[in-house]
Amino acid sequence: IYTLSLHALCQPEADNIRHYGLNNPIAVIPNGVDFASFANPPSRTVLESRFPALKDRRWILFFSRIHPKKGLPHLLKGWSRIASRFPEWLLVVAGPGELNHEAEMKQLVADSELQNYVCFTGSLHGDEKSAVLGGSELFVLPSFSEGFSMAVLEAAAAGLPVLLTPPCNFPEL
Repeated sequence: IYTLSLHALCQPEADNIRHYGLNNPIAVIPNGVDFASFANPPSRTVLESRFPALKDRRWILFFSRIHPKKGLPHLLKGWSRIASRFPEWLLVVAGPGELNHEAEMKQLVADSELQNYVCFTGSLHGDEKSAVLGGSELFVLPSFSEGFSMAVLEAAAAGLPVLLTPPCNFPEL
């Protein structure tokens, strides 16, 4: 008889497995990143040529799936209260849209008159991903639920200050 061991990314995820009623052994093994890959990011111009709104601005980065559980509406509503006081700053929303949530968030940006303060880039990979992490000055993820987010790890590895909600399950930050 074999016992299936389970893998959790963080202790809250392991606790949820227990609450579900499973008694299997659980190994809590978080994700990891190679810090060396963040040492010399490409220039911001990699993105600025494709997204002119990024030029000559300071970037706050939301890098995640655009999904209801990621808390983007709360971030946008908060940003709408202060953005006009910080015209040099731009909220960069990078990631793929899911469940038509991207369209809803773009409408929220329009309704909140944030078009000059928010830039949606879609998914970024390779040099573009490295450039957005290297060119940003702050990373924010107001998520309602995370296991152990790769985006958070990559932002921290890139040396960004990281602003998270408790459900991101990253008490070390």
